[in-house]
Amino acid sequence: MEISLHGRSAIVTGGSKGLGLAIATQFVASGANVVIAARGPEALESAAKAISDGAATVSGGNARGRIITVAGDVAKAADIERIHAEATKAFGQVDILVNNAGVSRSGAFETLTD
Repeated sequence: MEISLHGRSAIVTGGSKGLGLAIATQFVASGANVVIAARGPEALESAAKAISDGAATVSGGNARGRIITVAGDVAKAADIERIHAEATKAFGQVDILVNNAGVSRSGAFETLTD
């Protein structure tokens, strides 16, 4: 089945490996512009090349979306804001958000903070 995401933009956290990398590759192959975010800048650059190469293979060389990288830690509010700002600066809007990275804390809901 062919799905077109042409004209859409996405942020994929944890986009430098594993499931995030696979999701970003499919999105770019389907025409979406994608920001991948992860903590390691070197891993992000390597992932961006892999996504471009993989998207070309998946899409059969047809028109694809753009891929950009933003290093950041989703456990930090300032980094989340910066990732979103970079995405909207590059693509004008964010239509899709894939939260594929994060942290967890346990405790009563009332006691948890950002």
